[in-house]
Amino acid sequence: MKLADSRLAVNNIIRSEFPDIEIQSADVEKGFKRPSFFVQIDTLSRDSGQFVSNRSMVARIYYFPSDRYEYSYEAMDTQDRLEYIFNLNFPVKDRVITIDETRAQMVDGVLEYEFDF
Repeated sequence: MKLADSRLAVNNIIRSEFPDIEIQSADVEKGFKRPSFFVQIDTLSRDSGQFVSNRSMVARIYYFPSDRYEYSYEAMDTQDRLEYIFNLNFPVKDRVITIDETRAQMVDGVLEYEFDF
């Protein structure tokens, strides 16, 4: 399974729950629409053997609320919905990936939701 496969699967799940909210594909610094998502997939560790390879990964989902100053309820609702759609597992191609742990926090008005798999 490639990193891009995981990112595409996460993006598709977000798109199905939030069809009217754009998912940014470039690095987000400035000049993007609100509300929007940005998804990042990183490898935490990789253990390869002769016949098996195991990769631990993290998905980081950043949500930029509609209003950068008044966002509390919108962010809470979005977090609830993300927790629901990324509950225990998610499909990637022909596999079902188990989610190990989730975390969420607000940083500078941006919801950061992440999960390990």
